[in-house]
Amino acid sequence: MHNLMYYVRDFYFFKRNHIPHLSLVKRDPEEAYDQLQKHAFTLKFVEIGKILLTYSVLRHTSPAQTASHAYFLHEELSKLPSFPRKALETEFSLYNGKTGRELQGLDLIHKLSWSKLVGLIFSKMNPTFPWGSDIGLFLNVINGTFILHNEDASILRYCLATYINCCMHFKTIFATSGYVWIIPTILRVYNLSQKNSLVTHAIECACKQFFILHRTPFILQLFGSIASSLDLDAKESSPTEFYKIKPSSLYRLLWSITEDTQTDALDILSMVQAPKPLKPVDFCYSDDPNNWNVLEAVSLCVTVVSYAPESTRAKQMICILQATFPFILRDLKKIAKQAEDSGQRDEGSKAKGGSELGMLMQLSTAVRQLLCNTDLLAKNARGFEGPVEKTSAIRTSSQAPVSVVMEDRDESPFKRMEEGRCGVPNRESGTAGYPGGDDDRERLDYITQREAYLSLTTEYFLTGVNLLADQFKGQERISDLLDAKSIVRVVDVAMNLLKLVPCDPHYRTEQRPLIIFICKVLPRIEWQQEALRVTLVSVLRRFDKLYREIEKKMAHSNRRMFNWDCLACLLDSVSDCLMRHRAVLAPVNHLKTLTNICIRIILYDNASMRDSSSSLGLPGSSPTHNRDVFISTGVPSRFSKSVIKLVSLLMNSTDSGTVCSLETLCHTDALFSMDKTAVMLGQFVLPLLLRCALQPEGPALSPANQRFALSLILNALNPRSVKQQQQQQQAAQISPAAAAAGSIVGGGGGGSSTKHLGVSERASLTLSDRSFRASLYSSDVVQRLALIGLKVMLVAYTRLIQLDCHRVAKTITEIPYGAHLWKFVDFLVTNRPPIYPHLLPYIKFRMMQTRCESQAEHALQALVGQRLAGAGVPPKHCVYHVLQDLAAELRAAKEESEPVRLRTASNASSMRPTGTSFRRETSLKRNPSQRISAKDGSRCLQKYASTQNPNQQGLPETRRGALKLKDRHQRPTRPVAVNIYSIF
Repeated sequence: MHNLMYYVRDFYFFKRNHIPHLSLVKRDPEEAYDQLQKHAFTLKFVEIGKILLTYSVLRHTSPAQTASHAYFLHEELSKLPSFPRKALETEFSLYNGKTGRELQGLDLIHKLSWSKLVGLIFSKMNPTFPWGSDIGLFLNVINGTFILHNEDASILRYCLATYINCCMHFKTIFATSGYVWIIPTILRVYNLSQKNSLVTHAIECACKQFFILHRTPFILQLFGSIASSLDLDAKESSPTEFYKIKPSSLYRLLWSITEDTQTDALDILSMVQAPKPLKPVDFCYSDDPNNWNVLEAVSLCVTVVSYAPESTRAKQMICILQATFPFILRDLKKIAKQAEDSGQRDEGSKAKGGSELGMLMQLSTAVRQLLCNTDLLAKNARGFEGPVEKTSAIRTSSQAPVSVVMEDRDESPFKRMEEGRCGVPNRESGTAGYPGGDDDRERLDYITQREAYLSLTTEYFLTGVNLLADQFKGQERISDLLDAKSIVRVVDVAMNLLKLVPCDPHYRTEQRPLIIFICKVLPRIEWQQEALRVTLVSVLRRFDKLYREIEKKMAHSNRRMFNWDCLACLLDSVSDCLMRHRAVLAPVNHLKTLTNICIRIILYDNASMRDSSSSLGLPGSSPTHNRDVFISTGVPSRFSKSVIKLVSLLMNSTDSGTVCSLETLCHTDALFSMDKTAVMLGQFVLPLLLRCALQPEGPALSPANQRFALSLILNALNPRSVKQQQQQQQAAQISPAAAAAGSIVGGGGGGSSTKHLGVSERASLTLSDRSFRASLYSSDVVQRLALIGLKVMLVAYTRLIQLDCHRVAKTITEIPYGAHLWKFVDFLVTNRPPIYPHLLPYIKFRMMQTRCESQAEHALQALVGQRLAGAGVPPKHCVYHVLQDLAAELRAAKEESEPVRLRTASNASSMRPTGTSFRRETSLKRNPSQRISAKDGSRCLQKYASTQNPNQQGLPETRRGALKLKDRHQRPTRPVAVNIYSIF
């Protein structure tokens, strides 16, 4: 073997009873490289001599024997196993060294000689050649030469001229399928050579001649041959792959065909053996002008799709439309100007008020006709599951995603997945338009075909809406773009595809045609039309089933398996529809059901704490399976915000304000557990109050909803229900220590000796009781969230507070002392809401006279005292900035509560009784001999003051000395809450 590029059979042909002998010789690398170059040079030179000899013999043969010699060469070359490989082999590794450039030049002559020989064989063959498939074998020689040396002007010129001569000579073959052998190669070279103007202009000139020769057959074969090679996800800045073609390159080539002012810089037509200028080879196109419009390509694709919507050629045309349609809509004005200059603008476009608008109406006819062929695509189909490889809008997932497919007649795909069965039934039971197999490629084709229709409709709809708005001064005029029949069919395709798309978190939602269509097109449809009422109800029913199935599967599936961004986008589209068509959507029952389901989903996030607390003996819990892992992987805030937006819009709808009130949505019969109350406040009520307050232009809460929100917050601070007292008695039966401090579990009532105990003392009382410590933390979280909600009510809903200030003030005075209450008092002193004068005596004569048992409370008390005296009061901010700070405080409270709740539940569940006593956590015990220095308290005070007001300077230190903490048994009983109005 002399070279790795060669095979033994190239030198030793097969003979019976003959075995070739090979020998390997070890040589110096440089010497071996030089010998390889010499040997390759010799072989190339010999092959060029053979090719030129054959070329000369065939060229000078008498006309009577030319055909027989051409057929003989065709037959012999077709039998060779090394053809056309030997004609295209190139030693790229030998283009360096002493004779590298000479070898490269000789290889160019070698390829050119082979191309001339093949071109001569084509010219000597009969135009009615019966073996048309063999022509592709010889065209591969020219294709390979064109790929290897397209930057050489001589080879570029000769190859393109050979293509044109071949198209004219075998006109019958190229009128049906001949261009399939050369167009992919030409387009790939054109796509890679966008920065080489010589190559691109030469290819554009050759394609213009192809169009002149065969017209519509050439365009159809062009689209069909490159449809599978289009890279629909490619960006302009992304690197170009050889086997992929960018849509921009295809559109640029189509646009070059429409231009009449093309220059033949390489004089390619001089090598074409035909009269100039070229004329159509088919007499049917002899009288047609050479002018062509890009919109004719759209009409041609729509015609093919309308003829056979389920055929392979129809799918190819849809792919071409998906690639070129955005560019056509972008250059609509340019296309109209070109048509006007060439005299092709019809009378209809003039009547519409402009050529650009007339082109849009032509596209409208094409799109409506395209959507009329989606009957089979809109039929019900069974679901798919598992990862799907993405080519245009679908990405591959590393794990099998949880499908959210809804079934109208069949069983749920979730059940099939849990039982280990495939989500695709047998091929025999498939419906029309449904790939009944299990192959991923069929599943991909099924989804991609429908997403292509949605992508085309979205691009056309959004561009047309903006254009009509400019033409008619803000009026969208949707009916001029799509009629009711087209809207019904495309919506049916979208809803059918919504059942098949798996909820995979790896999908990029912003690039999914289905999500883009639902978010941008559905809200702008004129749903007030009577013909669309049934479609509107079906859309809302589909959304209702989708989220209902998600709610059912949240207990058995990991929440990371759901694509929450996708689900949030779908809810945003429903909110936009409700905002635009409130009178039409509000009375639909499915919308109200959808809202209730979404509320249950966001409240289900922390409800798992109730299930996990069943082992701790908490009130209101039931013995269910442990799902503590879901506490840290709950519903994202993106989805919760979308739900809050939908709820705020629905509550303020004209026809549903009495039905969808805040009281009916909160499910007050379930608010008897501290965990449920915390979830309701943190996930739903407080975000709803903040959204309605931070967006003045948006929907506002009605007075009835404001009163209910205030009552809910006050009851969370001091609950009084009979059912909760029963739960306290049940908790007392389970835990004796909890019975001794039952008033603290309920948050109010009970003995006065434990009512105002601090958080640390309450924890010390019940160290041996696991269930009480978990419920104690829940009450602390509820108090923190309720005080944040009360701040929002004081700032944003002052009129309601002024009407009910006495009840609010009384509830505040009954709150147990703690860090959260002192922070709330600091908020009152700083912002001075309308309730501040009513609470000022209580703050001065009760709270400021109370001894604090913790370092943080002492620092906060000192800060409140200084601000009451007028020192260190920060400047007042507007209501919007205060609400923004409260929103940030709410986010911080939710982020801090989740990990601590998880640790509290896990630590409490891991503790086991030892004898008659339980292990105590020493971190919560306080030794009476421990002292807190004034320096530490001052440091904590300065830290808190800096967080409240970054511009404020450091506060003076508190009194010197040491603050001795007495034992809880020696501490005198703290005063109970008194009526602030009795002070006067």
